[in-house]
Amino acid sequence: MILGRDSNPGLAKTPFGWFRLEAARLEGGRLNLTILGNKQLPPTTDDIRIIQRAMALLSDVKVWNKDDDRNCPSNPQKWSVFCALMQATQEVSGGVHYRQPALQAVREVVNEVGGTRVNKHRLMDYNNHPDTTLNDIHNMLRVAQTRLAERLR
Repeated sequence: MILGRDSNPGLAKTPFGWFRLEAARLEGGRLNLTILGNKQLPPTTDDIRIIQRAMALLSDVKVWNKDDDRNCPSNPQKWSVFCALMQATQEVSGGVHYRQPALQAVREVVNEVGGTRVNKHRLMDYNNHPDTTLNDIHNMLRVAQTRLAERLR
């Protein structure tokens, strides 16, 4: 659970993903939560910034890690798409939320374009596939960013 700040809603992690936390009350030693579970979190401008930062981290093939294992070291010399998104999420929102709308939007695009390139771990599998190019990664991130921007309107 992450309480909201600056008039933004909080977040609650469930077995089904991250959802909007409407209220959190401590009453008599009992924590009562109201979670909006009928839909995923709507995007915010932070989600656009997350995608933009991930693209900046993946600016050149020289800094792209094509051998991702989903373990993201601190201060890496190279970035996989997964680790770039994790770093960008940390920088922009102050914490990593695996079901952040930006990350969900990227996963949705990978579902569409990944085909046989993805299996168990979509972002890692797509990143590591021998046919995936950095241009493919950039295009995927641009499509996700465009969709998030459309949802913000």
